[in-house]
Formats: sequence, C-alpha cells, structure tokens
Amino acid sequence: MNIYMGWSNLSEETASIINSYANIAVIIGAALVLVGTITIFWTGGIKEIYTNELISNNKTKAEVAQKEAEKAKEHTAKLFLEAEQARLEQQRLKAQLAWRRLNKEQIIILKNNLNNQINDKIWLTFVGDDPESRLYYEDFNNVFSSLNIPTKFFNGYTMAVGLRILGADSESKSVVIDAFKKAGIPFDIAIESKFNYDKGVEILVGSKPPVFQ
Repeated sequence: MNIYMGWSNLSEETASIINSYANIAVIIGAALVLVGTITIFWTGGIKEIYTNELISNNKTKAEVAQKEAEKAKEHTAKLFLEAEQARLEQQRLKAQLAWRRLNKEQIIILKNNLNNQINDKIWLTFVGDDPESRLYYEDFNNVFSSLNIPTKFFNGYTMAVGLRILGADSESKSVVIDAFKKAGIPFDIAIESKFNYDKGVEILVGSKPPVFQ
C-alpha cells in the first residue's frame, strides 16, 4: 500500500516518461526474442546440415571400410587356399620322393591273407646296389618269415623297376596277388621269370619308379 501510494504521487509527466521507456523495453525485448528465435532456427538448420553431412561421411567411410574388409577377407582366403595347395603339393612330392615301406596296416592285411595259404616256395628278389629296393625287400621278407613261409632271395638284378609278381600261374601266386591287392600295394603281374621252377612265386622288388613319368 505504501509502495503504491508512493508511485501514485508521481507526476503525470514522470509517469508518461516511465511508461514510454517501459514500452520501449517491451518492444526491444520482443525484438530480441524474435531475433533469438530466428537465430535458433537458422543456426539449427546449419547445424543439421553439418550433422547430416557428418553422418553421410561416416556412412561412406563405414561402407568403404566394409568393402576393404571384404577384400581383405577374400585376399586372406585366397592366400590360405594357395598355402593349402602348396602344402598338399609338398606332401605329394614328399610322398613320391620317400622310400617305399610297408606300413602297419598293410603288414596286418598281408599276414591275415597269406597265413597258411602258401604251399610253394617264395623267391624274393631285389636290385643289389639299390638300398631303397633292399629295404623294401626286407619288409616283405619279414612278413613271410613271421608266417614261417620258406623264402629264397636273389640280389643279382642290376636293373629292375617297380614291384612285380612273377612266375607261372598257380594257387600260391593267386593268393599273393589277392593279398597285395587287399593291402593296397601297387604291383605288376607277369609270367616270365629268370628262375627255372615249375611251382613257385617270385616277388621282384625293383627300384622305385621315377617320380615324374
């Protein structure tokens, strides 16, 4: 009440002046609000443009990165395939260059199919100056010896290639051929033999065939 009474004591001229300034202040405030609002919308639009551009750039970078990753994955897969092919080729060459030997499975198969089935003498022949031929011959000789099958050996061959089963057709020869087939042993069959016998089987352990034929 006192404040109101104090303001009510103002002169008309002073009240008009204050009213004028107050109106001006309201107008300026309204103008500032309008300018602020316009500025907010304007800068917000600019900000949105930059934001969209940034999102677009990031999306583009992500797509490029994904494509690069896919290329790298394909390249890695190609390198892995080449490495696997090289490994298999190396194993193939290693197997071709390795000396021939009877493995445990082949030995078991031979014993199961030869035991008590051979009635004739077995000639085991090999190339005398070829250590690989002699070692392979010993594998076969050990199989026949373990079964108490009588064998004779001859190492006078100076040149013979591959594994051959020689001699006239007989029941014992058929048994040997069948056992070798079941054991997966590569061999050739022939009738001719340098030995003179009516009944008997010659297993010629020649030198290992050349790697590249």
